[in-house]
Amino acid sequence: RVALPELSARDVLWRFHFFLGAGVPTVARKKMIDSFCQQGSIDTSEMLEELVAFGAAGLLAPSRTATPEVS
Repeated sequence: RVALPELSARDVLWRFHFFLGAGVPTVARKKMIDSFCQQGSIDTSEMLEELVAFGAAGLLAPSRTATPEVS
């Protein structure tokens, strides 16, 4: 919340929830993801870089709410 003061608490909650929803299965199912890759195993650091880029884009997207909540 400190890093994203333009977002409401609800915005941060949903964005973090969706980030975890994407991140946990990705990390937990690396072997399955590797099986879909046609070039062998996916590098773990590459996977985490992609996940962080995805999460950051979601967290930094403009707010859909009119005004942030005052805490």
